[in-house]
Amino acid sequence: MRFWAFQPTAAADEIDMIIHGPIRPSSGWDGEKGARQFREDLAAYPNAKKINVSINSGGGDAFAGIAIHSMLQQHPAAVVCTVEGLAGSAASLIAMAGTTRMSPGSMMMIHNPSVLAMGESSDLRKTADVLDKLRDGLVSIYQAKTGKTADELREMLNAETWMDPQEAVDAGFADEVLGGQAVTALAQGETIYLNSVEFPGASLPERIQAMAKQKKQSDFDKAIASREKEAVAGITREMLAEKAPQLLADLLQEGRRLAVVDVEATAKKISEESKSMAERLIAAKADGYAAGIASVPTPQPSVAVTVTRESLVTQHPELLAALLDEGKAAGHAEGHAAGVTAERTRLQAIDAVAKPGHEALVAAARYAEPCTAEALAYRIVQAEMGNRSAYLANAGADAAGAIAPPAVLPLVGATVARAQAAADRAREDEIIDAAAAAWNASHKHKNGK
Repeated sequence: MRFWAFQPTAAADEIDMIIHGPIRPSSGWDGEKGARQFREDLAAYPNAKKINVSINSGGGDAFAGIAIHSMLQQHPAAVVCTVEGLAGSAASLIAMAGTTRMSPGSMMMIHNPSVLAMGESSDLRKTADVLDKLRDGLVSIYQAKTGKTADELREMLNAETWMDPQEAVDAGFADEVLGGQAVTALAQGETIYLNSVEFPGASLPERIQAMAKQKKQSDFDKAIASREKEAVAGITREMLAEKAPQLLADLLQEGRRLAVVDVEATAKKISEESKSMAERLIAAKADGYAAGIASVPTPQPSVAVTVTRESLVTQHPELLAALLDEGKAAGHAEGHAAGVTAERTRLQAIDAVAKPGHEALVAAARYAEPCTAEALAYRIVQAEMGNRSAYLANAGADAAGAIAPPAVLPLVGATVARAQAAADRAREDEIIDAAAAAWNASHKHKNGK
């Protein structure tokens, strides 16, 4: 996890930059790669007029501190650095990049650069020369801020100087001491937390160690809870989109699923006469919701923030409800569109099956007794068969009462019956073909082909 993070603020031309924890490769800084990434992150805010830098770090890589200090000074924005707990070693270099403010109880520490080295005597002499040059570079940065002489600063570096807020202001390393609540120093075993950021206890001066050990565990828990609460304060939809896009996508999908539940609840109120129609519409809408949910992108978060669904429930219930409603509205809209498409397709298929003489069946299939085109075709076939039976019965009755030569009547009756049967079969084939075409059309639409 990186030791730096950028966050937008309510002001469009102002951003927050947080430096917390050790400045080292394991915290996101890997030589040139880390410098390049920091430069890209900073370049994302070219129009910022103010950068608020919050620092709570014991330091680490001196060259990383020099690079960040340089990039901040090159940015056109005004830089305001606030030491929240500790600005030590390389972190103190970053604090020199602009106006420097010290929180009550905070500290600043400067010392000579150090390195682990091995090799021949010539190698170690060369390393010592490099360290001296690096020290002179640090002196030039401190000198530009404080106005002290190089010799004065070398003495402070040699002594590993720790400064409280007023001492930092008096020495020129800071510009003001902030009012308000003092920095929290809490001890847990060999570890000391300054404003909830972990530091090895042995690396801090005795007065901070003594202050930390006076605090109880309950104080520690309260401080951690306070920091967690601050982490989600001021969260908006826009900040979620930038800092926690996966959580935002999950909440919108949850709203879409709620839309499906709403439609299913509505379906229960529909009368039994139109139940089959309602089920088809529900299925079509559910397909629409599923397609909409599948289309929601799953972006990767750029910077992690301490915000979860649970924290939104307790800290921002209005925002959570608004996001769920947004997803729900999107689900309803997509489901409605899918349902309308499905109903339009059903009516078109019914029109393809409809035949003259069966207007009542067609009207019932469309509205009063909704059914598919296949079901309508079956009803028409049944009606045609009933009509044929009635016709044959009437024709037989008419033939029985007619006066004609006995040799002619059976022939005429048989010819009429065969012709009628052929016409009925042709009619049935026509209706069945139309029903099959309607079935194919409706299923082709469902399958999206």
